[in-house]
Amino acid sequence: MFRPGDTKDFERMLDDILDRAKTASATTSAQVQAESAARGSLLSSGTVIVLEQRLTPIHESALADAMRLIVQFSERAGISVSELADIAKPKLAAFTAEITLGLATTANRIGLTQLLTQASARFQRRVENSLADVHIGFIQGRSAIVTENSTNQSKALRMLQALYDATRAKTEPVFVEELNTGLAVEDAKAAWRYLKDRGLIDTFNIPYTARINGAGVDAIEGAKDHPDQPSADFPSVSYNIVYNTMNIGTMSNSPIQQGGIQSTHTQNVIYSAQDISDLTKLVAELTSHLGELGLDDAGKRKAEAQIAMINAQLLHEPDPVIINQAGRTLRNIVEGAAGSLLATAVQPTVWGWVHEAMRRLFG
Repeated sequence: MFRPGDTKDFERMLDDILDRAKTASATTSAQVQAESAARGSLLSSGTVIVLEQRLTPIHESALADAMRLIVQFSERAGISVSELADIAKPKLAAFTAEITLGLATTANRIGLTQLLTQASARFQRRVENSLADVHIGFIQGRSAIVTENSTNQSKALRMLQALYDATRAKTEPVFVEELNTGLAVEDAKAAWRYLKDRGLIDTFNIPYTARINGAGVDAIEGAKDHPDQPSADFPSVSYNIVYNTMNIGTMSNSPIQQGGIQSTHTQNVIYSAQDISDLTKLVAELTSHLGELGLDDAGKRKAEAQIAMINAQLLHEPDPVIINQAGRTLRNIVEGAAGSLLATAVQPTVWGWVHEAMRRLFG
């Protein structure tokens, strides 16, 4: 049975995000230390500066994912953004301290106290700014669009999906409070009123009973056909916002299902030896040729963070969820630029292979 999740679920998902970022940070720190040692510059200010530069995109990416989780979990579970942000704050502070431990150790070893203080302040300020922004509805400077209207519409869309499953092949109505929507009684009634006002359900003399009608069937099937686009009936949300946004972190043993009411989904992704070989080659090719994409500094840092995360997974038994999430983010960052390279025949062999590998490995 679907349930919307509670603060323990939120903490677990947040921990998943931060654990992945810690792994990527540890790998990156080790790489910087090894590179500096090979150059004979380990005990120099340059190592501290490079460490901060390499850790910053990982920190930024983790904070952005954490803020999205706050927004999406609030939308799904009805827990306020403020409450979730308060839960996240000490975890984010501890996470920041942990991933910058190598930075602190290196700086203290060579007496660069002022440089360390300035770098630490930048990491801490980034956390504070992210939490402050999400309180007013922004993530990385963009609107998070968490409004009462979108929350109500997401509940109504969930109710319509339940009625579609329960009544599309039947003539008799059902009590909306008895459907397994995960909605509280008052929320279920409010969703019923929204659907009634929109003409998406047939209602009867007994209050809060309903059956989906033709308009409702068209609305739910249209939402499924275009899951990333709001519709005329639900202009503040899309089907993916309501059903597919809880994809941050692992879904193993999660109380949150994806898809229809009372659905059961099992997904086991196992990488073949060829997949592992292709992932390893992909990391190497992107590391060698990333500069050819002409990304701006922010885009390059984000791409490097995702590459580091995938590479860290390849050092031990890979987690398909982590790799797929990092890969999809990476694909979104580089695909347009890589397409331009293909069109202008710059490194066509490399980028042709990269384009195909990312499409195949990351869906």
